[in-house]
Amino acid sequence: MQNTLPAKMLPLMSQTHFKNNMRALKSIYLTVFGILYVCSMDAFAQVQLDTLAPANTYDAGTLTVRQGAMSPDLWQGTNAQTAISLIQNLPNSPSQSSKHLIRGVLLSGGVPPHSGGGLERENYVTERLWAILNLEDSTAYETISNQSSLDFTSATTVKLTLTHALMTGDTAKACQIADTIKLERKSPYWAKLRSYCHYTRDEIPAAELTADLLKRAGHDDEMFFNLLGNLTGSQVKIPKLSALQSPLHIAMAQNLVAQKSFKGLTQQEIAGASPRLARTVALNKTLPPELRFHAFLRSAHILTLKQIAEIFAGDIQSPQETTETIKANDIWMLAQWGEMLNTIKTSTDITRTSPLVADFLSQAETNGIFRPMSILVAQDIVLIPPALQAQSGPQLFARIAVQNRDLSTLRGLYMALVDDNPLRGRLALASDALGGGFLGSSIGTDIETRLRADTPQKTRAVRDVYLAFALGAYLPQGSVKPLALPVSLEGQAMNAGGLLMLKDASRRRAQAETALIAAQIIGSNSLSTFRPDDVASLLSALNDAGLGQISAEFAAIDFLALDIVDE
Repeated sequence: MQNTLPAKMLPLMSQTHFKNNMRALKSIYLTVFGILYVCSMDAFAQVQLDTLAPANTYDAGTLTVRQGAMSPDLWQGTNAQTAISLIQNLPNSPSQSSKHLIRGVLLSGGVPPHSGGGLERENYVTERLWAILNLEDSTAYETISNQSSLDFTSATTVKLTLTHALMTGDTAKACQIADTIKLERKSPYWAKLRSYCHYTRDEIPAAELTADLLKRAGHDDEMFFNLLGNLTGSQVKIPKLSALQSPLHIAMAQNLVAQKSFKGLTQQEIAGASPRLARTVALNKTLPPELRFHAFLRSAHILTLKQIAEIFAGDIQSPQETTETIKANDIWMLAQWGEMLNTIKTSTDITRTSPLVADFLSQAETNGIFRPMSILVAQDIVLIPPALQAQSGPQLFARIAVQNRDLSTLRGLYMALVDDNPLRGRLALASDALGGGFLGSSIGTDIETRLRADTPQKTRAVRDVYLAFALGAYLPQGSVKPLALPVSLEGQAMNAGGLLMLKDASRRRAQAETALIAAQIIGSNSLSTFRPDDVASLLSALNDAGLGQISAEFAAIDFLALDIVDE
């Protein structure tokens, strides 16, 4: 098509189009620039927000989620000084419930508590490792320490590494560390270690000379001098095992036991001995079986499965006892433990294996070593269907199911029991606890019925109400009145100040802080020894902090109403 505009207007139109085009281009340019600027600022902000912390600010752990690992942000809201204080004040002899909480914190990987700098960070790392050493878990210690940013030139780290070497029986490494010390070489701490190292290297005169110099200098450690004298043969007075506390003392005593020269051991002495020393006694097949048996009970929780099997296998006698003869005994000796375990492991008849495993677990419960022994036969338990478990020992198998969060087995046990079996109701409560059945639901008909009855069962019903309420249940109409009656709450009261601190930590969802405060409150006690209202407060705090799985497991064990020795 030809242009019909007059020729004189063409230049004007071209100029106008040019200006309009320039304006349009400018507008587009500004728009695009604005979009790009905003996007770039958003991207910059996103980079700022999502920048990863340095690798050394993420602490290593050994637990998986299935094993009870806590969230990676477990220390959120807690500073390093608070964390150090909590770790330093952990109970010396924690019950199983306390230990569960402590292990969950110390062995979980995650972002560490906020610290102000290098020294504060180092103090936290070393305190954590000291606490892991006290758990007697050398494998966890080695894994975590190898991935920690430790300053191996610092005095604290050197002593930490040395203590681990002594605790694991690595005397050569301990002495190698002692050889490198220059600045504090003459201090009693290092002089005693050098004296012992001289002994282990058959440098007896040097060992005795170093000890003599310490005595002349007025150093007061009669236990060390006694142990060294027994090792070198200059003394015969045997020290009390219960008085052996330091890693060096225990390492020296272990050497004595290994030499078979530690005579005069008694059951009472072993009962108060360090678990590490008791382990050495249990593994020494030259010592009397009765002493080794009591040493085994004392150290069972730190023995490896291989060591337990070795202890049992070494005492199997010939001719072998029958399982019926063994079960007739109130207390089994090592040979009988070995015979029973061997029969369980070699049996191909599951109907025979099930009652044997139940007897094995019952004996373990009686002796306060249920958890390690249940692990020893874990593979055998998996093969036993719930119907057979219900016939052999439903309470024992239910406890293991709770430990494993195994709802399927709990429900199978429930279905296998007859309707009027009182354990059936307890299994239902335990299942509801583990499966979240109380959250937003009523406390249940079973609890309500027992709550309204004027029978001895009412005390248990009141405890059940508190536990269910802590797990999120509500009180239906008509159940409040019986609670208002003067029903005595049995059990000891928890520390009121501790519960207040616990509530504060849980409100901030500070998981590690909440767990360690709860462990301090429980201490060496079983949760079943405390008042139900205090237990409910503790369980609620764990829930509020995001530790609902632990809270549910504690409640489930309580619901089962087992008289369990809390080892």
